[in-house]
Amino acid sequence: MVKEPYVHLVPVLTRGKGYNEVYNFYKRDFVGKTPKDFKVTNISRIVSKDQVVDELILSFTHDIEMDYLLPDIAPTGKHVEIPLIIIMKFNGTKIAYAQIGMIDTKGLPIMGIEQAKKLLDISRKNIETGK
Repeated sequence: MVKEPYVHLVPVLTRGKGYNEVYNFYKRDFVGKTPKDFKVTNISRIVSKDQVVDELILSFTHDIEMDYLLPDIAPTGKHVEIPLIIIMKFNGTKIAYAQIGMIDTKGLPIMGIEQAKKLLDISRKNIETGK
């Protein structure tokens, strides 16, 4: 990491600024705090000289507390699928920041798990048709 990195989960305003806060976020709140069936499905990746943007789907059974992603929500036991966009900026070979946000569904007639299913469906159709 660079000297003053930050991480920001836009949908829930979870964040860490500076080396200690970012380190503690990953150590205390993230690493080892994912359900056993936690899965990441990559939809697309855009790479530039100093930035990577990933469009992906997180899927899991909400069977543990996940305050970094679902703050103040006790485990529900339900299957969850969340579409996300992650923007990682680099300064040379070091990570400067990671910003994580939900895909904007404004104007789309979908909500909840349907967001992820629709995005996966569109992605599969594009692969099948070569678009």
